[in-house]
Amino acid sequence: MSRGVQGRINRDIIQFAAASSEFQHVTRGLSMNSMSLIVRRIGVFPVALCWLLVMPFSLGQSTADSAASTPEIRVHAVAADRGELEQKVRILNIPCGGRYQYLDHPTTVGKFEDGKVRAIQVVYFAGWKNAPTQEELRDIVRRVWQGKFQSASCQIDWDEGNIWTIEAVVEFDDGIRGELITDGSHVVLQGHDGKSHFLRLLPAAQ
Repeated sequence: MSRGVQGRINRDIIQFAAASSEFQHVTRGLSMNSMSLIVRRIGVFPVALCWLLVMPFSLGQSTADSAASTPEIRVHAVAADRGELEQKVRILNIPCGGRYQYLDHPTTVGKFEDGKVRAIQVVYFAGWKNAPTQEELRDIVRRVWQGKFQSASCQIDWDEGNIWTIEAVVEFDDGIRGELITDGSHVVLQGHDGKSHFLRLLPAAQ
């Protein structure tokens, strides 16, 4: 916890203690209605104090959970022609009769693979005016992995055109490898079972 947050909490504790110690002195001779009003106002201090104590933990826990759910992302990417990525997508985009997998609630790409992924290796990028940095590629893959969707198809089911810009190898714990190709909002994911899943991340899918 930062010193600033700790300082604010300490001041609130001191103010609450002072208010409590002076409560009997202040309320002498007051009517029952006035007493009730003061009690309600003083009661705000413990609620605010609890909120200040819980909020940093909640934010920290959320960040930790997000980081823990993302595997190591390695970037050793080289430039590729857009046509190369499009060809790989065509190979994975096998007509399957339009089968869908609908989920009960929005789920991240990472959760969809049930935490079996050891690492993601970014290998190609394409369609960039200027060559992206390693950190830019890593950030995009991280956002995609943490991005949410609610339905998956066995083939492309969207009407809008898109330009594939990143290809990565997904390394599973048992040594099996899959594919992840994306433009940041559309995703082709070849899972552990070798099957391809075509996803549109929210809110693009809405």
